[in-house]
Amino acid sequence: IVNMPEYEQEQLTYFQKWKDDNHIKNKTAFETVLIHLQSLTLEKQKALFKCKPELKLILDTPEILLTSPPTYFTNSNSKLSLTELRAIYYNMPNFNYDQSVQFNFVQNLHTKINHLIDIDTPRNTYSLKSK
Repeated sequence: IVNMPEYEQEQLTYFQKWKDDNHIKNKTAFETVLIHLQSLTLEKQKALFKCKPELKLILDTPEILLTSPPTYFTNSNSKLSLTELRAIYYNMPNFNYDQSVQFNFVQNLHTKINHLIDIDTPRNTYSLKSK
């Protein structure tokens, strides 16, 4: 059932609707985190990226990300806030199905965002402090 064209189209429609519905929140998160990252010294950025490596993806353009190797898209066990996840998600380009690692990375972001939306935890508030 997963490989059926109807299912694939249904999934694409679902993800596009979610992306459209959350565009403003994701864009606001991206702008907030980007401004914060750009305000840090290089030394503080490196320390932050050591704890939360996914945040590096915010500093690249979607065009660069589209051509980046699969190894660039690794899920770490870092505790990203909802704002950080939204910011990363916003900066992701539309990957092709043949870019399965990248495509799965974006789907994992989507899942984590929805999980944090569904629960009310302190992680839902913005914090770039590493734990």
